[in-house]
Amino acid sequence: MIDGSKKIKPDFNYIFTEELIGNVQKQFDAHGIKDNDFVVGMSPLSKWPSKVWNKFDVLSKRLEEIYGAKIVMFGAREDEAKIHSISKKSNINVLEATLFNINELLAAICGCDLFITNDTGPMHLACSLKKKVVELFGPTNTYEVGPWGTDFLVLQSSQCKGCLKPVCDKDDFCMDHISVDDVIKAVEVLINQKSPQVANKISSFINICSSEKENFSSALHELISKAYLTYCLLYTSDAADEEDSVDL
Repeated sequence: MIDGSKKIKPDFNYIFTEELIGNVQKQFDAHGIKDNDFVVGMSPLSKWPSKVWNKFDVLSKRLEEIYGAKIVMFGAREDEAKIHSISKKSNINVLEATLFNINELLAAICGCDLFITNDTGPMHLACSLKKKVVELFGPTNTYEVGPWGTDFLVLQSSQCKGCLKPVCDKDDFCMDHISVDDVIKAVEVLINQKSPQVANKISSFINICSSEKENFSSALHELISKAYLTYCLLYTSDAADEEDSVDL
């Protein structure tokens, strides 16, 4: 994924047939998704239960209320029942995209303006398609398997960072320490970015820590992280009308 200079990741070129695009467009049309809609793709599941953030239903509802977002929820064929359950709990009209083959999946992600995901394969597809990505990390290492090559923000629970356990063995589930409000703030930062460089730089600083503090350093880390995210949110909103992008 990296060239000889260890700096550049290659671009990917996908070729979609008219038939393929037509198949995906039919699904979008059936759910009232129009070209000018703000479309948010989501990949809410994982083979590791410890990676799964359990608030995608609430997040979907909030995004519709705040932005009028149309939600496309991706999963494998065997995930159909779980995706439907999340969709039903959201109480909004969600496109449950569980029957797409890999090429249709790529085409459908192309139709999204933003992608919100656990640590999943579709996250890497969204990155390769240069989509803005909000990544919710728990037990895996974002520096090893995180987003790349696009504008992204990583929110990671400090309670399980790097534990690499497929199943959480704590009574207080680690991923639950990432709040819906944290994700909404990250979405706001990304969609209001004028300069594509800013979001990538933010992502290298921010980890959203848990609300339960095990020690002083954890509390301080969360304070700094959330203050920085808030600053970026306010800063980019003020700078949105400027002609030249500003480098942080």
